[in-house]
Amino acid sequence: MVDFNLALEISKFFIITLLFGIAAYKDIKEREVEDKIWILTLVSASPITFLQIFYLKSIKLVDFITSLILCFIFGLLLFYVAKFGGADAKALWVLPFVFPVRPQIDINTVLQPGYFLPFAVSVLFNAILLSVSYI
Repeated sequence: MVDFNLALEISKFFIITLLFGIAAYKDIKEREVEDKIWILTLVSASPITFLQIFYLKSIKLVDFITSLILCFIFGLLLFYVAKFGGADAKALWVLPFVFPVRPQIDINTVLQPGYFLPFAVSVLFNAILLSVSYI
């Protein structure tokens, strides 16, 4: 069961890397990202996440809902105060459907990650910290 969950985590990692990479490329080149990229991300990755929540029980439903609500609120807030563009907000809204919690890939790192916030929210805070240099 653990190997199957690891395979699901790795497949979600490849899905989001590919689709967010395409979105980043389009954002840089065209300054606009089509909604079909976000829809494709949802359609391809959320069934895997729902499988992990409802069948494998490797992700708690409350963690998924918490991550979803926080990312939606922060994405909407940052979009309306003009700190995020539309693609940034949509990426933040899609992220909890792919990784509502930190991916469970054991890579034996020296620095163990903290588990204070949902994974998608910690990605948001890291993005905010990195963008401070551009303000």
